[in-house]
Amino acid sequence: MRRCCLFAAGLLLASASANPLRGVLPEARAAYLPGDGQFRCADGDGVLPAARINDDYCDCRDGSDEPGTSACSAGRYYCVNEGHFPISIFASRVGDGICDCCDGSDEAAYPAANPLLDSTICTNTCTALAARDLVHFESETVSMRAALAQRYASVKSAADQVVQERDELARLEVEVAGLGGSLGA
Repeated sequence: MRRCCLFAAGLLLASASANPLRGVLPEARAAYLPGDGQFRCADGDGVLPAARINDDYCDCRDGSDEPGTSACSAGRYYCVNEGHFPISIFASRVGDGICDCCDGSDEAAYPAANPLLDSTICTNTCTALAARDLVHFESETVSMRAALAQRYASVKSAADQVVQERDELARLEVEVAGLGGSLGA
């Protein structure tokens, strides 16, 4: 039994550390590819060999060395979600058997995390979500355009009413001026 667990843990570590850039924000990728082979924790509190990035052990207090694992409670995982919106999730959601990223990347490196789960459990649904969102956004756009047209008509009607009221006021002022002259006579 112990040998089985060690083997599963080894698979887990090997798959997570195979891609040190897994879960990294695009603008932070340079920090994860150090030229000197040393990774510096984002909070500046530590330096470690770059090989220890995504090794499923939290070396940095800020969790920056484990962007692609759930080892650090303070960590964040960046879902690329190509074809849809990228998102950032709590690192604790990585490898938990629940597909949080529409591209499935938060579970892809952890097929051994739960042997009851099929390794293909997280299919890429980004394109389908994008298509659904596009229909929603197009519907919202039509509604917004109709509302804007209605607003424009209301503003134009109010402006026309203001012009009519001013014309009526000017006419009444002339009439009052005329009546004032006849009262003085």
